[in-house]
Amino acid sequence: MNGSKAMRVVFIEWTDACGCAAGWDDRTKLEEFEGNCYTTGIVLDEDELFILVASSVTADLKTQQGGIAIPKEMIKYITDLELP
Repeated sequence: MNGSKAMRVVFIEWTDACGCAAGWDDRTKLEEFEGNCYTTGIVLDEDELFILVASSVTADLKTQQGGIAIPKEMIKYITDLELP
């Protein structure tokens, strides 16, 4: 890894909205839907409203794949993971 940038890896538990896939779906009942999601990733950016994490990044942290911006209002729990 490029020594000039520190890499932060986090585990996030958050609540997402429920939606339907394209086409027909089985009916979802609210009592079956808890809305909990789990994301583990490398923090690319963060401000007061969002945290942007990705599942894969290049060593220079300039290119990412699998990025997701999670609204902080939806985060139930976040913790930093220790790197080896």
